[in-house]
Amino acid sequence: MTDVYHEGMRQLQDRFDSRQLADRLDERLGHSEFAAEDRAFIESRALFFLAMAVLNEIVWRTQSTDFWVAFKAFGAIPLTMGFAVTQMPLIKRYHLEPASLQASEAEAGDVRKG
Repeated sequence: MTDVYHEGMRQLQDRFDSRQLADRLDERLGHSEFAAEDRAFIESRALFFLAMAVLNEIVWRTQSTDFWVAFKAFGAIPLTMGFAVTQMPLIKRYHLEPASLQASEAEAGDVRKG
């Protein structure tokens, strides 16, 4: 585990009974260096959005306004959704399994403590 939580954070975690969740997140996701998979995850997003910006500029400057608007609605959105789907294997790497089989208070419909 890393030491990412200062005393004020720990006090809030204790107050709202979320220290176990915070520790689990830190255990599962916390690390001091980027792994190769982390780098791929970050770079893929940066490159995708850079490519989308360039493509948008090309369409905007070379096509009619009507075509550009249609591209934004019916081209850019499906491309972004397709990109998100192709990134699911990397996203699943960060999926957290429930700590217990009991339903959480939020799932049970009562998020209040007391």
